[in-house]
Amino acid sequence: MKKSLPFIGILTLIITIIAIIIPLVYDYIKNMYRIDIILNSQSIIIEEKANLKDKIKIFYQNTEVKNILQYNFSIHNTGKKPIVKDEVFQWPNIKIHNSTILDISIIKHQPSNMLVNFDIKNDNVEIQFELLNPSDYINFQILVAKDDLTINNIDYSARIKNIKKLNFINKDFVDNNEKMKKKSKKGIIFYIAIISFIIFVYVFISLLLSFLKKRIAIDKLSKDNNYLHKLRDNNFLSIQLNTDLNFLSSSEKKKLQTSLTNINSENSKGFSHFDEIL
Repeated sequence: MKKSLPFIGILTLIITIIAIIIPLVYDYIKNMYRIDIILNSQSIIIEEKANLKDKIKIFYQNTEVKNILQYNFSIHNTGKKPIVKDEVFQWPNIKIHNSTILDISIIKHQPSNMLVNFDIKNDNVEIQFELLNPSDYINFQILVAKDDLTINNIDYSARIKNIKKLNFINKDFVDNNEKMKKKSKKGIIFYIAIISFIIFVYVFISLLLSFLKKRIAIDKLSKDNNYLHKLRDNNFLSIQLNTDLNFLSSSEKKKLQTSLTNINSENSKGFSHFDEIL
């Protein structure tokens, strides 16, 4: 077990490094291409009152409506690669069920000179752009007329090269959860870092102690001028390899045996220092 400590330590260190790197690489590749559709807010602008519906009529640009709702959306390239027009087979589409889209207006987009178009068809809208670089976004609001006040029945879709599906985020529901997830993620990363550091220190100290122990033993054995000559006796050598020299690795033991064999065959007087063999 002692002789295998350096190998086990190095192997443990390699496994630890790989265990840290693989999730980081996977996360990087996974988020290479990504578009988020974010529902920032949703609100009721005008609501039909049951006790007044026969007395008051609501019109929007000469069209009678019952309820008017407003949605605030953002489309954000949160990936690491640009999305170009030629890679889009179906534009990002937002469908607000059981509604009629009355108006769409851009609040802000980055960069400011971005070309953006909206194609409205009843209860759904396509968002078209020439180029969406990493960190580019389009923030816009949609005004819709609905017969009911159900506000969460929204679908979204797109077909874009390298993107399996859009990532939909409803901020009304995920803001608090997102904070908890981020906090949890930071906590996990912190614990992984601490555990990795402890393993690294343990491996480093183990390797250092193994090295120092070997050096101390070699220095001690080297002071005995007759020790190497005694080792030329095969029986004595066999005993020593399992006792005082047990700290040597298998390759070092073989090297020692080979060196001692050569000493015997050459009728050499031996070595004055143990290091000369190892």
